Amino acid sequence: MAKYNTNQRRELAAFLSQHPDELMTAQEISEQVDQSVSSVYRNLELLENEGKVTRQPKDGCREMLFRYMASEHCADMIHMCCSECGRTMHMDENTAKTLCDMLSSDGFGVDRTKTVIYGVCRDCGGNR
Repeated sequence: MAKYNTNQRRELAAFLSQHPDELMTAQEISEQVDQSVSSVYRNLELLENEGKVTRQPKDGCREMLFRYMASEHCADMIHMCCSECGRTMHMDENTAKTLCDMLSSDGFGVDRTKTVIYGVCRDCGGNR
């Protein structure tokens, strides 16, 4: 079955590419791109199958959060998400390497493209 690159999908991908480190619900995305939620879900699924978008459960509920992953600076990063303000940051490369090396020594390989660590950022009072 042929995949069509519709105007809605191009518009959605363009919007997401401008917000590469943000976790957003389909509803939030729908409101920003002025598309129906069902259309957004359908296109997010296609973008996810292409490896351009990842999904993860929203803490404490069944809703999913989506993040654009096709940008170069985001592709191989471990993400840290503040559970207070929702801000997403990239883990420092040296810290990420140390963490991955430690887990590797225990026989566990980390998929950095799907790894998100939740906590509280410095601005919200982390490391008090």
